[in-house]
Amino acid sequence: MLERIGVPPGSTVISAVNRTIYSSGSTRRGMWSDTPCAVKWTSTWDVIGTENETLDWYRQRLLADRWELYNQRVPSKLQTLYWKDKWLLTIGHNVAFPMDHPPHARFELLLIWDYWHQLKQTSQDNAERASK
Repeated sequence: MLERIGVPPGSTVISAVNRTIYSSGSTRRGMWSDTPCAVKWTSTWDVIGTENETLDWYRQRLLADRWELYNQRVPSKLQTLYWKDKWLLTIGHNVAFPMDHPPHARFELLLIWDYWHQLKQTSQDNAERASK
């Protein structure tokens, strides 16, 4: 899925993709409680362009692929989250070098697939709580 999402042109890998399989953090009990049912991929990239240009590149690409912006319970200026089905993509804004020529920024991509994710519902719940 990370290959499908891609990275902006001219990006340089800082840390290659690392995959981890784990049991979900759900509170489910029974035969599935310790079963690995979630996968996490992480990778760090140095991206040519400003932080805003990079975030806009991801926004356009992800929304065109029917991902939705995930409403966080506490909005963050350090992370942007998108969700699609049971996939959650976190784009971590690590550090920006806006005065360098050319400007560039570092981003950490964290992609999680979890069988127990209910992302549509939690995103809607968080949006409703924020509006109160």
